[in-house]
Amino acid sequence: MDDGTSEIASGATRAAVIWGVLLSLQDEDGKALSDEDIRDEADTFMFEGHDTTASGLSWVLYNLARHPEYQERCRQEVQQLLGDREPQEIEW
Repeated sequence: MDDGTSEIASGATRAAVIWGVLLSLQDEDGKALSDEDIRDEADTFMFEGHDTTASGLSWVLYNLARHPEYQERCRQEVQQLLGDREPQEIEW
């Protein structure tokens, strides 16, 4: 039985690896990165993927709103995929 601790440990290990990489980085002159540089790199790791995802989703929703015919096609496809399943049965 998995109580979730292996997933937490795995996440902690990944975080330790990322921090280890950040702390070992050097600039072009071979000097260690400043605290501000490390913070900037960490921000990039943590938040840049969210910005891209949010922008992509916003663009899709904007275009669906502007083109009701494609919005309807998407709705029909989702309805077809879900079939007669109850909303409680759907795992997102």
